[in-house]
Amino acid sequence: MDKAGLLQLPGRPEEQAWLRERLEVLTVREGIALDAAIQRHPAQDSTEVVSLLASLDEYEVLGGIQSYEDLGLYYLEETNARLLALRDYIDMDQLGRRYEKQHPGLFVGGCYVVYPEREQPEVYDGVTLPEPDYSWSLRLKLASSAVPEESLAPAVEAVRALGLQPVVYPSCYYENRHGYFAADDAQRAGDLQSAFADDTIAGVLAIRGGYGAHRLLPLLDLDAIARTPKLFCGYSDVTALHTAFNQCCGFVTFHTPMPSTEYYQPVDGYTAACLRRALFGPVEGPLENPEGMAMTALQSGSAAGLLCGGNLSLLCASLGTPWEIDTRGKLLFLEDIGEQTYRVDAMLTQLRNAGKFDDCAGVLLGAWTDCVPEYPERTLTLPEIFSELIVPAGKPVLSGLACGHTLPTMSLPLGARAAMDTELRRVEVLSR
Repeated sequence: MDKAGLLQLPGRPEEQAWLRERLEVLTVREGIALDAAIQRHPAQDSTEVVSLLASLDEYEVLGGIQSYEDLGLYYLEETNARLLALRDYIDMDQLGRRYEKQHPGLFVGGCYVVYPEREQPEVYDGVTLPEPDYSWSLRLKLASSAVPEESLAPAVEAVRALGLQPVVYPSCYYENRHGYFAADDAQRAGDLQSAFADDTIAGVLAIRGGYGAHRLLPLLDLDAIARTPKLFCGYSDVTALHTAFNQCCGFVTFHTPMPSTEYYQPVDGYTAACLRRALFGPVEGPLENPEGMAMTALQSGSAAGLLCGGNLSLLCASLGTPWEIDTRGKLLFLEDIGEQTYRVDAMLTQLRNAGKFDDCAGVLLGAWTDCVPEYPERTLTLPEIFSELIVPAGKPVLSGLACGHTLPTMSLPLGARAAMDTELRRVEVLSR
């Protein structure tokens, strides 16, 4: 049952008002736990839903576990990691089923949710509504460049205005900067790892982009991050982390504006609505441009697949590394800022030569902010470059998606399944 269905259940007006407010700020992890709770104990009225919501911390969510084989591997890691070298000789499916018998639960949303020991938690008596739980907080994480001192406070307040409880990591403070980085690599990677390991943290919001996220990848324990999937938001340099989390950890991340680059000041209603959709759902549905901003078909056709991509420069930097962008059967999104047209040409040529356009199912082109030629009288235009380097692959191509280093901007769920149709000029996020 979705949020709308829960709000339609019979109950006291004060319960329904409490539910409406609570469901508005439901985190990704809480949503997965609630889905499992509802499937275990289908709610008949708002009283039962309130009780389930107030007991979500009793449900253990094991991220990145979608099958009994995954569950078996998790079991092995938890009980006898020394046997991991023999994993090819162990029936992981049976081991996972053994774990299920010991820890009954349900596969939901790419996770395994362990049921609480109590058959049906009764934390709400139907009279006194529980106090809101603010133990889940959205921590600000700085992956790349340092934030000027004067920008931090407005960024934090912008997050608070979204109804979230920000916690600022050491690498967000200007005094901890390391050259042009927010902090040294170990500090930045350690802060990010800690955020994913902390059960009180619902998500991680990159406070800005810049340069340096690629330096963190060798230092991160991606297997551990996969076990605790969380809301993760940002864009630009953060593309390196999006790609790693999508491909290596198996969860959806969000290409969104960031507190110290857009949200330290008021933004337009379209951008604000898109960000709230990314934070609180629902993710499924059409990805529509602002009114009056039409998409353009460069190559006709329709396609469906997982969304991938982000900043062109960062995707090119991933080539030849263990975290190289994988476009096979996917919809590839591209954007950039401040690159001369010949540089865009060079990077798209690199992607083409690496087979990324041949491999993908379709291409979505976003904003190309300040990507202008140094010598306009002797250059190729961006449409000409796209026509020569992307279109020949024969995949459907839509240009003009309102996403990237621009305002207004949509929030794009990378790693989610989506469909595109050039005739309808339509992009839609599908149910998984």
